[in-house]
Amino acid sequence: MIELENLHKIYRRRAVETTALNQVRLDIADGEFLAVMGPSGSGKSTLLNILGMLDQPSSGSYRFLDQDIAGASERRLTQLRKQHLSFVFQSFNLLDELTVSENVELPLIYRPLSARERREQVDDVIERVHLGNRRDHYPQELSGGQQQRVAIARALVTEPRLILADEPTGNLDSANGREVMGLLQRFNQAGTAIVMVTHSATHARYGHRIVHLFDGRIVEQEALS
Repeated sequence: MIELENLHKIYRRRAVETTALNQVRLDIADGEFLAVMGPSGSGKSTLLNILGMLDQPSSGSYRFLDQDIAGASERRLTQLRKQHLSFVFQSFNLLDELTVSENVELPLIYRPLSARERREQVDDVIERVHLGNRRDHYPQELSGGQQQRVAIARALVTEPRLILADEPTGNLDSANGREVMGLLQRFNQAGTAIVMVTHSATHARYGHRIVHLFDGRIVEQEALS
């Protein structure tokens, strides 16, 4: 699904140059669950932003579904993001003025679907995250774990090939964290690839492989059974 070869990312601000990623080589298979770990400043968020086509590498090759992404137009990148990618964030990023159903429906608004088709897809994914009895509630009426399940439902409603998750359990207690990780694992087993940045060694082990970053380099890869 993804091939990174000699990927570099350099940020330049005035006279200061910072290397965020340095000679990163990484392949991610279709349907894989990959956890990315490392200390703050190791390049985890930069890697996730490049994988999500929100940022461009300074040099090197990024191929997604056999297409060269480095240097692609913003229009093409937007197209690929809409068709194949979804994001889950630590802070949930739900709209307070919208209900659970309306938040989940947002990614479908600009797709060529009828209102009935959108409603059916939304209802299906809300049931899959066990929030059927909360569909008309607002985010502030939900617990943190429930809000993150809404965010996961919103990510899944478009049936993406890949979910990019940035510390999805970072704002949750241990019980809600386990529940969210169980959901991600279940959807991965159904075929959705996941790349997850996490500081939790326990949650990283829900995946198939752990990549350890340090100073912008991959220093270790750990295959899990």
